[in-house]
Amino acid sequence: MVDIELFLSNGLNVSRETFNRLELYVNRVIESQENLNLIGSSTISTIWERHVLDSAQLISYLPDQPSRIVDFGSGAGFPGIVIALLTQHSVICIESVQKKANFLESICAELNLSCIVLNERIEDLDPLKADVITARAVAPLTQLIELTKGHLHPEGFFLFPKGEKYAEELKKTRERWLFDCEEYASITNEKSRILRISKVTSKRRGKT
Repeated sequence: MVDIELFLSNGLNVSRETFNRLELYVNRVIESQENLNLIGSSTISTIWERHVLDSAQLISYLPDQPSRIVDFGSGAGFPGIVIALLTQHSVICIESVQKKANFLESICAELNLSCIVLNERIEDLDPLKADVITARAVAPLTQLIELTKGHLHPEGFFLFPKGEKYAEELKKTRERWLFDCEEYASITNEKSRILRISKVTSKRRGKT
């Protein structure tokens, strides 16, 4: 059984009430797993560390002031729902699979979250002008930027948790894009990183 100490010991100040809401959310994910395949089956036993804590650590790098956070490919709601539960930011969850979008909407209603769920493909959306764009386990970095850059406010930034091959992804992405990047250590995997990417421009002539 996971306790609130998991968060407190990792520098995340979570109240008992908020932890109870997180617990309800996690229970709903597990209950829906068989029908919706929301997370990898092999990660169910480590859902708190692998998914919840891994998502929660992103809040340390979000703006201090209330901002528009867009989570692409939300799936089970990691990290979008977790961010909505732990902060006052306005969160938009984008999920193209109808049954997963329905799950996200039901969670938002049950937990009285103000986040918006859009059952749309990225390519079909009007620009969202996000202050921060995040996505977790959705696509390689180059493809993520290609797909989502048009939805980022000029002064905004990307915040992507990346796995052990993050350096390889960065190298490949720099062949296509110019950008500033700050790397932060992950508290869930010492070989992983959280990437804060901003000021992205294309290396291709005539494109930004």
